[in-house]
Amino acid sequence: MTLIYLLRHAESLANEKGILAGRSDVGLSERGKSQSKSLAKTLKDLEIDRIVISPIKRCSETISPFVSSRKNTSYEVMEDFQEMDYGNWSGKRLKFLSLKRDWRKVQNTPEEFTFPNGESFLDAWGRVSRGMKSLSTRYPKSKILVVTHGDIIKMAIAHTLGADLKSFQKIRVEPASLSGIEYGKTRSLLFSNKSLISIETKAKVSRTHRNKSFVLGGERNS
Repeated sequence: MTLIYLLRHAESLANEKGILAGRSDVGLSERGKSQSKSLAKTLKDLEIDRIVISPIKRCSETISPFVSSRKNTSYEVMEDFQEMDYGNWSGKRLKFLSLKRDWRKVQNTPEEFTFPNGESFLDAWGRVSRGMKSLSTRYPKSKILVVTHGDIIKMAIAHTLGADLKSFQKIRVEPASLSGIEYGKTRSLLFSNKSLISIETKAKVSRTHRNKSFVLGGERNS
C-alpha cells in the first residue's frame, strides 16, 4: 500500500484575480508565498519518502521552501499530474466564463466536454488514474507527496471513492490544502482538503467562500 499525499499549490496570482490559469506559468501571489513558507514547516511531520510535482511553475514554487529545508532532497516531475489544458478558456476571468453556454456542461456533464483547443475531462481523468497507479506500482509502501492542482486532486479523490467523473465537481480543494489517499490493491481516502497553515485572517477566509459556484482549477475555491 502506498500513502499518497496530494497537496494543491499555494495561492497563485491567477487564483487571487479569479483567472483560469491552466498551464500558463503563473507564479504565486504574496499570500501564496507566505503559505509555501508555512507549509515547509508543517510538512516535516509527514516523514515523506519522495516528492512528485506537476511541471507547472506554481507547484515548484509551492514546494521549494520545503525542498530547501531538507538535505539531498529533489523531486520528480510527472506530466500526469499537470493542470488541465483549458485551451481557449485559459487566461480568462471565471466570472465571464461562467456566463458561457458551455458552463453548464462543465459543471453537470464534464464527461461530455472538451475545452476548445484543449483537453477533455475524460482524458484528464484517465491520466490522473494512470499517474496514481504508476506511483503505487513503482513505490510500494512509500509515503509520496504530490504537488498538483485543484481539478487533478478532485479527480484523484473521486477515483479513489469509486465515483464517476461527473461527481468530481462536488469536491472542494482549497489552495495549500492536503488530501491523503492509501493506494494499492484497494484504495481508501484518509482525509481531504485539510489545512496545514494558520495564517488566514477571518476576513480572507470569508472572502474565499463567496463564489462557491466556481469549480475550475483557476479559482481560489476549486
